[in-house]
Amino acid sequence: MYDLSNLRLLRTLTGHTTGIRSVTYDWEGGLCSAGFEYDIFVWDLDAGLSYPLNKLVKGHFESIVHIESPPHSGRMCSLDTTGRFCWWDVRRTVALENHERCIQTFESSAASTCTTFALTHYQESALEQSTNGMTLIGGSKKMHTYDSVDVRPPEAPPSVATFNRVGYHFITVHDKDLKVWDPDTGRLSREVPNFSKTEITNFCFDSKGRKAIIANQGGEILIFNNSNWSEIAALPGHNAEISCLLYAKEDKCIISGSWDRSIRVYDDYHNDPKVSAWRARLIEWGTDKRSENKLLERAAENALQ
Repeated sequence: MYDLSNLRLLRTLTGHTTGIRSVTYDWEGGLCSAGFEYDIFVWDLDAGLSYPLNKLVKGHFESIVHIESPPHSGRMCSLDTTGRFCWWDVRRTVALENHERCIQTFESSAASTCTTFALTHYQESALEQSTNGMTLIGGSKKMHTYDSVDVRPPEAPPSVATFNRVGYHFITVHDKDLKVWDPDTGRLSREVPNFSKTEITNFCFDSKGRKAIIANQGGEILIFNNSNWSEIAALPGHNAEISCLLYAKEDKCIISGSWDRSIRVYDDYHNDPKVSAWRARLIEWGTDKRSENKLLERAAENALQ
């Protein structure tokens, strides 16, 4: 890498063991390179590292001849010697493994294998990252034109929206997915797909804002780390969908209500969630009419007092 003002060598990126055929900027702060190897190397230009940040794998099985990324689309296209095209999701805000970033593959005609391509008709949008309407032109002995159509399912509207003062970000829940937004710019800073096995019904934080607590339709209550969204603990769940979830800051406990006619109170007083400190003091009401009447009588007595 050179400084164009004085042609001074800034740094050398090392990692490839064979020749490099194509490089492109991914518009996410990274440089992508590919060649005779089957993988695509991603380099973090902002961090100034001389080694690759990660690799995009399980897309090509032959040498790669060309890669290109449309501006601000969050996507990248690559082509190998057999005429196989691969679309990649290069967004850093999405929590995907390297082998999961290849979202689509297709091949050109066997009679005229494409050896290069160009992308056109893309539209830069700050609010939506999509390749819908883009045109891919492949070159061989003939010109091949491919139209890109976004076939992703429509995004579910947010069911939960909350603000975390500790992490200073907005959280929205869409079905099973979770999105983190920057309140200053309004941009999406992180996306965690398939955050829960079933649809998320409720979401809250603990008193310190460091632990995220979710409840879903399967009756599960899960605790996550607010910084990296890794699972910390799974509490004893309900037998039906959880309709209410609350964190009582004064008593440091989690209260949940479910369609199984029960209310559960979980002790969060101990700071170590790995031990049995998550002992669940279960308060189950409503299993029969007699219990409901007792609960109503007790509520009426408290109101009179």
